[in-house]
Amino acid sequence: LHTLVNDHTPDVPLRTSDMQFRELLDAAANQQGLALTVYADQMLANAFRNPLRWESEIRLLDRIARSFGFASPRRLADIELRIDALPKVRTPLDEHAKAWDAARGDAEAALRGRFGVAHPDLQARWRPAARKDLPGAEADALQAEFAATFEQWLEADKRVVKRIGALARRARIARNVSYRMAVREAALVRLQAVLMQIAGTLHLEAAGTAAEQQGFAALLACEDFSLPLSPQAAQSDRAPWPTYSGDIELAKQVLPAWMGIQFRQAPIEEREEFDLTPGAVSVRYVYEGSPAEAAGLQVGDIILGPPGELFVEPKQIREWTMFQEAGQARELLVLRAGERITLTLVPGQHPGKFPALPQASEVGDLAPELLLTSYRGELPTALVGRGHHLLFFWATWCIPCKAAVPEMMAWAEAQGVAVIAITDEDVERLDPFFAEWKDPFPTRVARDPLRATTLAYGVSGTPTFVLVDEEGRVLANHTGYAKKKGLLLPDLNRLLDSAGPC
Repeated sequence: LHTLVNDHTPDVPLRTSDMQFRELLDAAANQQGLALTVYADQMLANAFRNPLRWESEIRLLDRIARSFGFASPRRLADIELRIDALPKVRTPLDEHAKAWDAARGDAEAALRGRFGVAHPDLQARWRPAARKDLPGAEADALQAEFAATFEQWLEADKRVVKRIGALARRARIARNVSYRMAVREAALVRLQAVLMQIAGTLHLEAAGTAAEQQGFAALLACEDFSLPLSPQAAQSDRAPWPTYSGDIELAKQVLPAWMGIQFRQAPIEEREEFDLTPGAVSVRYVYEGSPAEAAGLQVGDIILGPPGELFVEPKQIREWTMFQEAGQARELLVLRAGERITLTLVPGQHPGKFPALPQASEVGDLAPELLLTSYRGELPTALVGRGHHLLFFWATWCIPCKAAVPEMMAWAEAQGVAVIAITDEDVERLDPFFAEWKDPFPTRVARDPLRATTLAYGVSGTPTFVLVDEEGRVLANHTGYAKKKGLLLPDLNRLLDSAGPC
């Protein structure tokens, strides 16, 4: 009983009788065509008409509930509602903690990088390869020198240290509240067990067979023992936890804002050409329905930062976004097609988990729009009504891609299918490749420099073959190639002949 009340971990101490009572009640509920909770709550309603008989059990329910910040339950239905609600709080908090930790890691990495630039000689001597063979005394001296220099250097950059501390605190709060929610789930299961025991006992008295009654009596007698507690453990219950509502308020304090993009550091060529800071980031993907989409951000935009406060560290945009107040408009300076424009972003509340990126198109799905740049050959603006197309996602460095080309070309010619070869590589890599490639290759080659089409089709590797019919629907989707297995694409003539009327 002490464990039921005071063990503040997600463990659920259960006895054999707890499971037996549940099975007994479940069988009785099934016989009456009722849900387990409904039948057990009927038993509980009858039991609590005589509260004095169940005083010890009621006091136990009260002690467990008080210890974990709940109102004491008298029905299983009340517990089920709470058990369903807790993961909806805990799961986003886990994601928030990871996000705050990731932002802290980014800030610390940038801090270490600046320290290395400021003290290149010390940084070089501190590398593992440089100090692995140092004698003990020299290694200790180097460690002391590094620590003293780093501490002194941090004194001049207290603003960054404060930022990192704030990120760490928010991650810690999110983790702590999430942990308490997990423990509350376990506590609710403990409360369930107590209520099930009351309901099961009443059911046994009213409808149990003599054998069932004797069996449970023997089992309960076997379990009726206790271990001596240490004087400290026996003195008093642990202090109650914060209430559930109190933890919800704490959770609200660490909800990060979000923008709704995937990004990477802007390419060094563009940073040099336009004199951009290391914190400038290129937008790789804009989530549908996100604040970024509402602000007009587009794939390929380079975000520089708020006017007058440009991002100076790689990935600093994530930290900046998370600290914003949801619903509060902020301006962002953006480089688009070489011109600087200002967009207004209204950050939203972080959804907990980022929306999933598009997955590989399933057979029967409507094929996503093609957002491509022609390297050679004319590209269709739409696939619908233009016959069958095979989208061939490939790369110049991909050996299986090149091995698949002869069979793919033969298949396409036999099936009368137009092929579009799609790569995310730049012209500087494609030109020398095609200067050396002497074998047949699709006449239409498209570039996907921002990977918009690659992401839209959920391409996870090369080569990927996506066969699209004349109605714009996916007929086949396959990644990989092995000569022994072949392309694994269907025979269209046979497929069309076998199709029934519609």
